Amino acid sequence: MTTTANDQKKLPLLSIAIGFLDCTRLDKDATTYLLLSQNSVQEAYEFSVVDLDAHAGDLHIATLDVAHEIDGDKYLDRCRQAIHRLNQYVSESWSEAASPIKNDIKWFVITEVPFEGNYYMYGTSTLSVISLANWSKDMAPPSLLEFILRQTQASIPLFLGAAENHYDTRGCIGDFTVNLGEAKQHVLIGHICHECARAIQKVHGHTGLDALRMLLNKSWIGSTDTVTSVAAIMKKTFGYDLYITKGFSTSFMEKVKSALLTGVVQEFLKLSGAVILAWALLKFGLKQ
Repeated sequence: MTTTANDQKKLPLLSIAIGFLDCTRLDKDATTYLLLSQNSVQEAYEFSVVDLDAHAGDLHIATLDVAHEIDGDKYLDRCRQAIHRLNQYVSESWSEAASPIKNDIKWFVITEVPFEGNYYMYGTSTLSVISLANWSKDMAPPSLLEFILRQTQASIPLFLGAAENHYDTRGCIGDFTVNLGEAKQHVLIGHICHECARAIQKVHGHTGLDALRMLLNKSWIGSTDTVTSVAAIMKKTFGYDLYITKGFSTSFMEKVKSALLTGVVQEFLKLSGAVILAWALLKFGLKQ
């Protein structure tokens, strides 16, 4: 593999702050853990999380009714205002205890406020915002958290200045999509087409391209059967099973289904079946 000047750039190549704003239903803890786990499998892209809702009082952010649509560009302005006030707040109140948020960081904001025209995403080269307002469980698979994960990854080429959006659907993160339903293919497949791969490599060499491919592969999430995997920890700690839970949080029936698929319950059912069978043999005199 040929090493280029771009491969020698100081890591991380890109820092992305993920903000929660006007989120009332989303399981923020489970979402945060999943998104930050990307930092442990590669070094090219650094993710951080800021709950802007938690700072709403300090930042003097007016509460929005998540049931009413808003123009996407106006919501981008709301996000910019919240981020600006956050930076001021950190500088004035926490300058001695914590370093300020880096100026060159890119922002990916998650909201539940619906956008006019049924759009689900607005963005620029420094700020993207995604609305989960129109998400419903019948859109799964993928699960909602898988969808959020993929969209943060799909924002990387935009933030790198290497976006090559194409109208035709290729299952590529560069697919041009208008609504949530159209995004399903690239979320499930997570491909980088040759055109988009060339654009990313041109900006940040093999390092940036290989790291993004690693994240898109999702093998790093693992299985819920492997106790140290991201998927298993999410299930045990936050009660969110990526392979069963579909929506904002785990429903009662999803919890039941998840429990029935665990090894403990399976072994219990096997043991119960053996006991019942032995009882039946004794009861009906079938034991030889």
